[in-house]
Amino acid sequence: MVSLACFGFLFTAAAFAGEAGALPQAKLAATDYDFGEVRLGQTVSHDFLVTNLGKGVLKVERAELSLPNMALRAKAIEPGSEGRITLELKTEGTIGLIEAQALILFNDPLLPKAVLTLRGRVRAPIEFRPFGEVFFAAFKDEPVEKVLTVVNNEEKPNAVKQIQSEGGHFLAALKTVEPGKVYAVTVRMVPGTSVGRYEETLAIEMSSPPGRVLKVPVHLLVKPDLYAAPDAADFGEVSLEQIRRSTGILEFLKQVILVTSRRDRFSILSTTCDLPAVTLRQTPSSGPSKTFRIEVSLNPNRLEPGPLRGFILVKTSDPDLPEIKIPIQGDIR
Repeated sequence: MVSLACFGFLFTAAAFAGEAGALPQAKLAATDYDFGEVRLGQTVSHDFLVTNLGKGVLKVERAELSLPNMALRAKAIEPGSEGRITLELKTEGTIGLIEAQALILFNDPLLPKAVLTLRGRVRAPIEFRPFGEVFFAAFKDEPVEKVLTVVNNEEKPNAVKQIQSEGGHFLAALKTVEPGKVYAVTVRMVPGTSVGRYEETLAIEMSSPPGRVLKVPVHLLVKPDLYAAPDAADFGEVSLEQIRRSTGILEFLKQVILVTSRRDRFSILSTTCDLPAVTLRQTPSSGPSKTFRIEVSLNPNRLEPGPLRGFILVKTSDPDLPEIKIPIQGDIR
């Protein structure tokens, strides 16, 4: 009998040595098993049936397991007999959709290897939907809200006793959807929050066990009424050799940034860049508008190997945001 377990990386173990003479022939009834949905901490086990249609003893010579919490057991199968390969998966530390695989190497020259798969979903005792984090992006004073659903997957009721905003830039309100089972938390930005990024936490206290507090990260982005999208020009890795062979590549590398106001028309007073290898083209070139298009291109005559790091500085007529600094990055090889 072979018993294999994997801890950390793919584990390879020797099993049986091959026999001379008659050859085995493996036939698997199935190679995939969907275990559906299980609770966190449960152990999933499935027997994959194998028939030996050959005249030699069928053996598992080696196995490689894709996850550290897997184990495999197998016995030699006599000619004309049916056996099984048992694959186990312990679900501690694993939440959500999962696919665990075992690569089996037989002593069968016609089927030297096969992949067995366990797949399904592991649910946590307390689940957050749609995610275990809140992502919030809004303009200053924009009336936008996000809803986080708290679901108790256990049979025993577990209530949300209270919630608390830890940080001060968002407000949270609790609503009971199904007592002891489902709760909705509505998150709103605090009126008057300044433009910027904030990393804060929503604390959720559960009734069981007493004093248990779950922490949910809240990522806040407060955007100004005048903004650039995207907020950076990234050229990635650029090959000088390819550009010299075909300057048409520069057209594909060109970046386009839109500077937009969601309120009134404004003017761009100047657009400059601190990198000699970068050229800018603004449309419209002058006068007020709600949106300006800035094309950011590379000048092949000024490109040199090395990192490309700098800024575009856009000066505007908007008194609340008189200038916008747009980072430029890339690597010239």
